[in-house]
Amino acid sequence: MDKFLEDWCLSLYFYNGVNDPKIIQDLNIFKKKCEDYIQTYEGKISSLSNEDFLAFLELSDNLQTEEVKISMYFELMVSLNSHDHAVQRAIEKYNKIFSEYYSRLIFVDEEYKKIGYNVLIERSKLKIFEPFKNHLVARANDLKYMLKPDEEKVYIKLENANNTNLYEEFTSAFEFYFNNKRMSESEILELKYHQNRTVRKKAFESVAKVYGTKENQIVLGNLYSVVCKQNIADVELRGYNSVMSSRNLSEEVSDNTVNKLIEIVEKNYHLYHKFLKKKSVILGLNEMQIYDASAPLPKEKGNQKYTFRNGWNLYQKTINKVDPLLAQFSSDMLIRGRMSIFPKPGKTSGAFAQYSKHTEQFVLINWTDSINDVFTMAHELGHAFHGHLSKAQKSSVYDTPLILAETASIFNETLIFETMLKEITNVDERRSVICDKLNDLFVTIFKQIAYTIFERRCHESFLKNQPLTYSDYNSMWMEEMQKLYGKGVKIDPAILQHGWSSISHIYDTPFYCYTYAFGNIISLNLYQNYKNTSDKNGFIKKYHKLLSSGGSDTPENLLYKIFKIKFDDKFYQTAFDNIEDLLKKIK
Repeated sequence: MDKFLEDWCLSLYFYNGVNDPKIIQDLNIFKKKCEDYIQTYEGKISSLSNEDFLAFLELSDNLQTEEVKISMYFELMVSLNSHDHAVQRAIEKYNKIFSEYYSRLIFVDEEYKKIGYNVLIERSKLKIFEPFKNHLVARANDLKYMLKPDEEKVYIKLENANNTNLYEEFTSAFEFYFNNKRMSESEILELKYHQNRTVRKKAFESVAKVYGTKENQIVLGNLYSVVCKQNIADVELRGYNSVMSSRNLSEEVSDNTVNKLIEIVEKNYHLYHKFLKKKSVILGLNEMQIYDASAPLPKEKGNQKYTFRNGWNLYQKTINKVDPLLAQFSSDMLIRGRMSIFPKPGKTSGAFAQYSKHTEQFVLINWTDSINDVFTMAHELGHAFHGHLSKAQKSSVYDTPLILAETASIFNETLIFETMLKEITNVDERRSVICDKLNDLFVTIFKQIAYTIFERRCHESFLKNQPLTYSDYNSMWMEEMQKLYGKGVKIDPAILQHGWSSISHIYDTPFYCYTYAFGNIISLNLYQNYKNTSDKNGFIKKYHKLLSSGGSDTPENLLYKIFKIKFDDKFYQTAFDNIEDLLKKIK
C-alpha cells in the first residue's frame, strides 16, 4: 500500500455538493418513473397475467434507483459532518418529496391484498418467478399486517414527521473531556479499554458525566419513550403478536426461534462470570469493578499501537491467504475513495458499512491506533463485501436479514484472530489475544442479548400501559447489568446506570442488538466448518454462494441448503463449545 485516500470521495460516485444540478435531474427521473408506474399499474395489478405480473416485478425492481442514490448521498454526507445544516435541510426536503411519492404507491399493497396469500405463494413456486421467490413469500406473509390504503398514507406521514436525526444530532454535539483535554466520543470510548486502571475509570466517569446530566437524561429518556410508543402503535394497529414480532419478521425468523436464542444465551451467562473471575485473578484485583471487565491484560512493553498502515497490512496478509477475492475487493475500497478512516469533529462515531443494489459500498471507521481498529475494519469490510456479492440478486431480494448480514463481518474478524493466535509465541501476548477475543464474544453475544432483554422489558411496559421515565430505564438497566456481570463485579450506578442512553441501536433500529448474537453464533458454526474441512477452496466457494444469495431465501433455508446448518441445540452448543475451549486456553 503506497498511497490511499483517507476519506470518501463522494463526488466520484454521487454529486458535487448539495446544489449539484444532477440531483434535480435524478429527482425528475424518479418522479417520471413513479408517474408512469402509477398510470400503468394502479388498479390493475391484481388482474395481471403471470407474464405481465413478472414485467411489473421487473419494473418495480428498478423504480427506486435514483431515490436510493440521492438519499444515500445525503446520508453519507451527514455522517461526515452531522453539523452541516445545508445537508440537514436537503435531507428534510428530499425525504418529504420521496415520502409523498411513496405514499402514492400505497395502492400496490392493496393490490397485493386483492391477489391474496394463496396466489402469491403459488406464484412463488413457479419457475418464471424464481428470482423473486422470497419477495413473494415475504409479501404474502406481510398481508395480514397491512392497514387500509388511506390509513397507511396517514401512518407514513406520521412516521415521516417523527423520523428525525435528533438522537444522532443531539449526542454528536456532546463534548467529552479527559484531564482537561477535549476529545471525540470515539477517542474517549477507546480509553475505556486502556491499560491503566485509573485512565479507564476516568473514561467511564467522563462518559457518565455527559450522558448522565439531568438535562441530557430528560431528553434521551423522552426520545427513547417515543421509540417505544411508536413500536407499540405498530403492534396495536397492525396486530403483531409481540413487541419484537416486527423485527423478527424482517429477520425472517419466528418469535419462538428468537425467544429460544435469548433464553439459551441468558442461561449461559455463567460462562461470562467464569471468564471475569479468571480475568480478575490475572489482573491481580481484590475486587473487580465495572471498568475492569473489558480491560486489556498487562503487557510488558505497554499498549501495542497499530498505525493504519500496519493494521491494513496485517488485514491484507491474513485475508489474502483465505479469500483473495475479498482481499482485492478491500484494496479497491481503499484506493478508490470508499473508506473514511480517521475521527474528526462532527463525524459519526463508531463504524458502519453502507451499500445498496444501485450504489457502490462505503465504509466508515474511526481509527485510533488500537488493535480493535483492525478487527473493526475487518468487520465493516466484510459487510461491504457481502453487499458487493449480493448484487447478483434482484433489488427486492438484495437485502439480507440482519442475522445473516453479520456473517461475513464476523467471519472476517475470526480469521484475523486465528491468524494472530498461530503466529504469537509469547505466552503472555497469546493469553492477552485470547482474552480480547473472548471479551469480544461476550460483548457481541451476551451483552447484546442483555441489551435486547432490556429493550423488550421497556417496550412491553408501554404495551401494558405502564409508561416509563429515564429513572425507570436506569433502574431496569442496572438490573440487567447485574445479571449479566454477576456477583463478582462491583457496579457503581453513578457510572453505569445511564448506559442504555448511549446505545444508538435501541433508538434507530429497535431490537437490532440480538442480530449480533445470532450473527456470531452463525459465524462460529461456519468457521468450525471451515476448520474441519480439508477442501478450503470448496468451502470458500460455498461461502461466496451464501453471500451472493442476498435475501433470496430465509437465513435458515440458505444455511441448511449450502452448509447443512440447522438452528437446533447443536447450533448453539457449537458456539458455547468454542467459548469453553478458549476459556481453557487461558493459562
